[in-house]
Amino acid sequence: MKKDRLWSLFLFAAVIFMIVCGCRLIQIVLRYQEADSLYDDIEKEVFVPDIPAEDGKNQKEENDTGVKPAVDFQKLVSINENVVGWISIPELDLEYPITQGEDNEYYLHHAYNREANFAGSIFMDYRNMEDFQDQNTILYGHNMLNGSMFGSLKHLDVNTRPQVIIYTPDSILEYEAVDSRIIGVSEGTYYQTGFQEEEFLSVLQELCPEIIKIEGERMLTLSTCNGNPAQRRVILCRLV
Repeated sequence: MKKDRLWSLFLFAAVIFMIVCGCRLIQIVLRYQEADSLYDDIEKEVFVPDIPAEDGKNQKEENDTGVKPAVDFQKLVSINENVVGWISIPELDLEYPITQGEDNEYYLHHAYNREANFAGSIFMDYRNMEDFQDQNTILYGHNMLNGSMFGSLKHLDVNTRPQVIIYTPDSILEYEAVDSRIIGVSEGTYYQTGFQEEEFLSVLQELCPEIIKIEGERMLTLSTCNGNPAQRRVILCRLV
């Protein structure tokens, strides 16, 4: 009798445990779906697809800067003035607005519209100039389990020099990814925004030996976590 009672208690505890785990799993799935839906919606609203014009020459009118608009920054900035750009990696089907805060913490936990969100945002290092004119511009994003945000960076094959496109209110910047590596959190070189000239050339040639330093050479660093708190994955890109 005592054994039967213990067995019943064990089964009851197991059922409760399974219910709690199931509820937790459902909660996580719903949070992922909420984050994905939020960013899918803004992409549909502000990203202008390439649609050939009737004359077959120019799919859109040019703005005052002479750059063909691809992202409706007026709408994005009306939602949040901290939006500074848009990142597109065609090989990964990655499309996200880029924010920049007063520190590197706020947008870890807030979406592009400033709403609290566990997926956070793709955001620029607070030390960088928002026009991407630094020698090294750094973008951060969570390594989400479903591959969203920067969760798909581990699948980027840098041997093919995949394209990374940055849209800003005034320009379209095209980079090529040249290096992917796992680094320790203490390896500060990759998180510098500016270098002495000789140091910068050394960094460039380490990433891509055939690079010859030219006037205006610039880098883009994409950074995400790696499942190990002591490490980070970085994708290093150079401006084409």
